[in-house]
Amino acid sequence: MFRLFQLAPAAQIRPFSSGSVSRAVYKSKSFSKKKTFDSSKNRKGSGKDKRFNKVVLSVNYRKFAQDQKAYESLPEFSPETLYLDEVVRYKEPILKKLHIMGAFKPHQYNEVFSKPVTLSRKIETKKIDDFVAKSLTSSSKENRLIITGDKGVGKSTLLTQFHALALEKEKNVILQFNHLDMFLDGSTDYKLNQSTGLYDQPMATRRFLKKFYGLNKEVLAEIEASKPFGDASESSKQTLDAVLKAHMSNPATNHTELFAYIVDELAIQTAVPVYLSIDNFSAVIQYAMSRYRDKDNLPIYFQKFQVLKTLVEFISGDRSFAKGAVIAAMHSGHKTSDTIPVVLGLKEPDHYAKFAQWDREFTNQLTKNGAPQQLQVERFTRDQVQAIVQYLIECNVIEHEVQKRGLAKIEDPEVVVSRLADIEYVLSGNGNPKELYRNCLFSFI
Repeated sequence: MFRLFQLAPAAQIRPFSSGSVSRAVYKSKSFSKKKTFDSSKNRKGSGKDKRFNKVVLSVNYRKFAQDQKAYESLPEFSPETLYLDEVVRYKEPILKKLHIMGAFKPHQYNEVFSKPVTLSRKIETKKIDDFVAKSLTSSSKENRLIITGDKGVGKSTLLTQFHALALEKEKNVILQFNHLDMFLDGSTDYKLNQSTGLYDQPMATRRFLKKFYGLNKEVLAEIEASKPFGDASESSKQTLDAVLKAHMSNPATNHTELFAYIVDELAIQTAVPVYLSIDNFSAVIQYAMSRYRDKDNLPIYFQKFQVLKTLVEFISGDRSFAKGAVIAAMHSGHKTSDTIPVVLGLKEPDHYAKFAQWDREFTNQLTKNGAPQQLQVERFTRDQVQAIVQYLIECNVIEHEVQKRGLAKIEDPEVVVSRLADIEYVLSGNGNPKELYRNCLFSFI
């Protein structure tokens, strides 16, 4: 039986007061929108970012440099005369190719000079020069190197010096990946290749091939292909230059297969050394499970991409070039893990570590043919800091820094440079190159 609904006695009914009405009206007013717009409180900027490290990406800042006389007086960087622990300039033909590579990255403060310069280091640069010399006569399997170091010590800069020295030696081919993140961070297209079971990345691979061709077209014109590309009926006497010309810009071309074909041909030939260089190599640690997903919406392991699998095959020594080298530089902005330290013998493996901390499969691949060599980049010495400070003064870049440190009254320029170098060495964290430039240029900017 249903319970009958009974009304409460009148004494228990809550009265509706006028105060409730007034409070309701007050609250409704608190949500009212303003009918007028005060433009003085608009926080949107003018569209120009006033920060130096952003402005230089789009503004030709280097045209204001006053370093022409100082630049011309610098010695040229070459394997014959390394001028160790001195600021040097690149030769013009080499400089053009370095620009094609994209070797000079943002936030390296190259924009304060009319043309990029570099410091030839007594230890690190000499080791790189010896490494290049060895690669001219031995397989890339014997010449595998990983550049490590703290943030801002110049790992990418040392990789640029490697390219400059390699281009100086003799004719060679350079396969250069200066931003490995783009193959892993989800910023480009991808598709599964049913014939290989691996993923192609058409746009990223096409961009790489265009840069590769622009850098190496003279040498590629002298290398004959051992077989035609794909189902083409061209003669086997065709050069790699002709193959790239015919297929690189064709929308119907599978550019990942074209990349694999070019690498296979370079591995077969023995005429010229081949150098594979990878910057931001630690991207394979940062994005071991990439930002791309498969048909089941699961992250794709980085070695399931054709291009990245090929890179691992060469840096592990599973495949090699008859003459040449494989060199990779780590990036301090990526997350740290035990994988590379274990590979280089810097740390014992934790067999209970999770995949995110230690990629066991990748470690085994890199060590089964012998681990790659390591080149640890150290901070600048006090004398190296002085060489940089001396050049900045000659370029009229840090006059304000001299005044700020109370050194403007000293007449002897050598004393000024020496004392300022002492100050900047300490302020830069005992010679961190990035902090040195940042600290010296702060007042100038």
